Amino acid sequence: MEHLATSSIGKLEVFLTWLSNPTTQLLWLPLLGCIFIMATPKAQQRLIKTWAVIFSGLSLLAAVLMVSGLPKAIQDAGIQIASDYVWHPFAKHLPFRQGEAFSYVQNYSWMKVELGEYWSFNVNYFVGVDGLSLPLIVMSAAVIFLAVIWALPRTERVRDFFALTLLMEVGLLGVFVALDYVLFYLFWELMLIPMYFLIAGWGRDPEKAGRAAIKFFIYTMFGSVFMLIAFIAMQVMSNVYSFSIIGLTEFELTGGQNLPMLFRQLMFIGLLLGFAVKVPMFPFHTWLPDAHTEAPTEMSVILAAVMLKTGSYAYLRILYPSFPDVAYQLGPIIAFCGVAAIVYGAAITLVQKDIKRLVAYSSISHMGFIVLGISAMNPDATVGAIFHMVAHGVIIATLFFMCGVIERRYGTRDLYEVSGLLAGAPSYVLPLGIAAFAGMGLPGLAGFWGEFLVLKGTFYNSPNWMSVHVGAIDASRYLQIVAAIAVIGILTAAVYMINLLQRVLPGPVKANLAVWRGFRLTDGLALVPLALAVIVLGLYPAPIINACEYYAHALWATALRF
Repeated sequence: MEHLATSSIGKLEVFLTWLSNPTTQLLWLPLLGCIFIMATPKAQQRLIKTWAVIFSGLSLLAAVLMVSGLPKAIQDAGIQIASDYVWHPFAKHLPFRQGEAFSYVQNYSWMKVELGEYWSFNVNYFVGVDGLSLPLIVMSAAVIFLAVIWALPRTERVRDFFALTLLMEVGLLGVFVALDYVLFYLFWELMLIPMYFLIAGWGRDPEKAGRAAIKFFIYTMFGSVFMLIAFIAMQVMSNVYSFSIIGLTEFELTGGQNLPMLFRQLMFIGLLLGFAVKVPMFPFHTWLPDAHTEAPTEMSVILAAVMLKTGSYAYLRILYPSFPDVAYQLGPIIAFCGVAAIVYGAAITLVQKDIKRLVAYSSISHMGFIVLGISAMNPDATVGAIFHMVAHGVIIATLFFMCGVIERRYGTRDLYEVSGLLAGAPSYVLPLGIAAFAGMGLPGLAGFWGEFLVLKGTFYNSPNWMSVHVGAIDASRYLQIVAAIAVIGILTAAVYMINLLQRVLPGPVKANLAVWRGFRLTDGLALVPLALAVIVLGLYPAPIINACEYYAHALWATALRF
């Protein structure tokens, strides 16, 4: 762990080292953009939008450079700061290497509390990236950047809107890189506040949007309280004098086994409640449709594509690695919640008339596959769950953007009152069709591989499940039954997506609507990259699978001994 230096040159060296790390750039560029925007007069809307595009784009660039790295000549370039110190600002921009635990790590002592020998603890600025977080970081930074592009035509309270969006980006990306529980919790709460104001302040109906925002905030804060209590309990009952996620996970896998099982179960349930609300896992999902329905299009995109993934990510970063023994005991219940979300979400989607609510409930169904894959506790299903987090992100972002297009064009989201998109706006048909077919899990598109690997891993599950019993059958057979039931969700997705296309695409253009032959510029800049990503991920899923497979195998190699 690095400590703050005492000399002026030493402090400058520490600061510049901190500044040159890609993880820091990923996080603090959006915060810097937020500060620039708030310092710009409200009337200068063009400059405000320029700041938003630049800083969200730079954050995306930092995420992409984690994958590709910079040429060696740029890495070696240095700036003479003092007679004995040369700063290499891009020295750490190396390509992410598969098989390593964490890359781009920074671990600085942030706060040390001295309360006696047994009560002292440290809080660190501890961040890093591995095969679990990297795909989600790139997807999240890209979706947020495209949401900023989409929002450029906005004219109402522009400064507040973009400042809150960039502040929320800091929290969202921070969750994926934090390796200290206190830091994780701060980022976790940071992303909620901007989203609350963005839903309430820019929603379709101010009164309904306010109620939806309050519901969203209360639900998530309810879960966060239990999560915080569990974090504190884990540190207090350990011999680790910090809130390091890595250190406390190692303790729970070794010395934590000596704690009473009831304590371990309570800590597991506390964490589960905190994360389940954010997924949202059935039956903690009821806040989601209202939030999506009333939120502005850009926030629906970020909420579904990015924010929901923070909950499923926390399952794999914190919950299951720390308490695999309890996960075996409660795994059948979590698997049931996953398949319940799949079937229930799909069934409710069939009867929706509001297109945005239809897409929202379909998101609940598809998030159920992620929960099911994690609960199976084997590498295949875990890789499938991680891939589906990314794939669902790009698919659902495309669908919600298309909801915004339809609402803007028709003035309504009623599925039975819109038609003629094929004749009236042919440029938008391809993105909608690609996203809809991907939502069905069609082979060759992004939605297929995650569901395929989840079902494969759930059906051909670990032999360890044979020692767990669910009623008269062992959990291995139970998971096979659950996997078979989950197929209903795929079949139902084909029904509601085909119905969506049949309602929206054919038919004549309404007399009061103009014919759009091409994209609105900001629409095209957002939709075309997403549609291409859906195709590329479907035809070439290897980069994401290769990035996360080491993590999946390492996770269960440790956990399967229970």
